[in-house]
Amino acid sequence: MATWERTRSRICPLTASMSAAVTSIRREITSSPFSSCVSIRSCLFLHARRCKCVRRCKISPPALQKAVRACFLIPLVPTPQTHSARPMRLFLSHPPQKDIMPDTATTSDDFLGGRLNLLQPVNGFRAGIDTVLLAAAVNPTASTILELGTGAGIAACCVLADLPETRMDLVEQNETMLELARHNLRNNGFADRARLIHLDLTVKGSQRSAAGMGRDHYDSVIANPPFFPLGAAVPAPNGPRATARHMPPGDLEKWIRTATASVRPGGEVIFIHTTQSLPALLKEFSGRFGAITILPLVSRPGEAANRLLIRGIKGSRAPLCLLSALVLHEKQSGAFQELPRAIFAGKARLNW
Repeated sequence: MATWERTRSRICPLTASMSAAVTSIRREITSSPFSSCVSIRSCLFLHARRCKCVRRCKISPPALQKAVRACFLIPLVPTPQTHSARPMRLFLSHPPQKDIMPDTATTSDDFLGGRLNLLQPVNGFRAGIDTVLLAAAVNPTASTILELGTGAGIAACCVLADLPETRMDLVEQNETMLELARHNLRNNGFADRARLIHLDLTVKGSQRSAAGMGRDHYDSVIANPPFFPLGAAVPAPNGPRATARHMPPGDLEKWIRTATASVRPGGEVIFIHTTQSLPALLKEFSGRFGAITILPLVSRPGEAANRLLIRGIKGSRAPLCLLSALVLHEKQSGAFQELPRAIFAGKARLNW
């Protein structure tokens, strides 16, 4: 507890202003039976946003996120009053690791209720709700899967953990993230079921074939591409994070074109993206796929969707289907609803 107090006092002035909220959240987290990686982050941020001192001080969401990230680096140890027979493995509860990637600080995080232990960069793109939902959206009958822009391979590891007969190809341009993906696959026992391909997705088809990507080959192609158009928002100061979040104009079309060329006839292509990108996604999907299915993702009941899953079937002529939204959180408590909670704990998949 002394370490916690010393660290918290150094995170000022922002974290000091929300200290009461953080203390309350810390107590709630350590007593919770739900050990999903994403529940911790969501719980902390949602409670901090509702904290009176945060609203009174008019703290901006970006500044609040910085304080929340700082709090994540503090180990959370269950007290005797909250200790349970099943130890909790908390998201970002482990200190940064420098021995595996000497030039990149990483954290060792648990996913799918502790079934997976995966490295992520401290300062780069970090996987969370979107990543796990994308993995849960894959057709369970798929035997060959391609992930575009795999990053640290976290979505792929979630797929491989759930579908033991599946084999995957993982494409990534960033060498550091590729090494993290290689470690995560090996450390979780998936090295013999996955192949890493170092490649820029926007290159021509001949270059993709030369790198080993199959054409008309995969049962399923999945992607969580950068959400923001380059120039539409202030890029993150961290280079890898900026690359993972900002996409040059025209690159979304190239990602979808690559997915189209790679998936077999009758196979599926699944993207997760922002709702603002739906017109662009439909424009590209409509000319290439049928049976297009859209699943909006809503944070709380009554709110507008800000994310969506979109799936298309190559060669199909079936009409578009807009599904009812998947609501993630309870309105009052902010806790995950039953299906999302089961998905993040590794006990369920999306049936859509």
